[in-house]
Amino acid sequence: MCVVYNPGVIGIDITDLSVRIIFLFLPGIIGAVIIDILTTHRKRQVFNFVIHAYLIGIFSYGILHGYSFISNYCNFIISLDGTFLETLLNSGQEIQVWEVFLSTLVGISLALFLVFVISRGLVYKAVNAIRLSTSHGDSDVWEYIMASNDVQWINIRRGDLIYKGKVAVYSEKENIRELYLSDVDVYPEGNGELLYHLDSMYFNFNATEDFAVEIYGGGEETDREESGKSCAETTD
Repeated sequence: MCVVYNPGVIGIDITDLSVRIIFLFLPGIIGAVIIDILTTHRKRQVFNFVIHAYLIGIFSYGILHGYSFISNYCNFIISLDGTFLETLLNSGQEIQVWEVFLSTLVGISLALFLVFVISRGLVYKAVNAIRLSTSHGDSDVWEYIMASNDVQWINIRRGDLIYKGKVAVYSEKENIRELYLSDVDVYPEGNGELLYHLDSMYFNFNATEDFAVEIYGGGEETDREESGKSCAETTD
């Protein structure tokens, strides 16, 4: 049995509408997946993904239709006739594959641009610059610190050992903090002598675990020397 929405006015049933929505909002779905994969964030609800996909899809078709309007008005050599709304609401209107394809390309480009904006916190930097907000945009201080360009060399004090290395990769999953260091020197607490050296080392911290991170800034050689001095000074 199929429920029909006033066929005399719209002429489309729920099943047909569902299929058309999925196909027509393909640009938004692909765009939302790209943003999810290429940005660091906490686990999102399905509702958030659907909203993001919807907005990216609408903007993708909107940009394409904006070009269509301008191209027809200005008599461009390459002009387009957008049929998104008519296709969505009228089952008698065939879905234009070229329109979905071009909108998907627009959606991918839009998603990549948003990844660039999100990854670099450009929106938050802008509102901070005009003092509209003091929010840094990251989920917590851990992400804010690790994402900073000023943080390269760090010392991690965990248990009876000190790990000195360069931040290569970090991530956050629920209450877990993950960290991957390269060029790692390991010192014992209470003794400034080097125990051993590793090319790389992976850390997995519980958010409630007691550990300390000492941070050094930009210059590689200087920061390595300073972090080594810190290990020696604090363990004497």
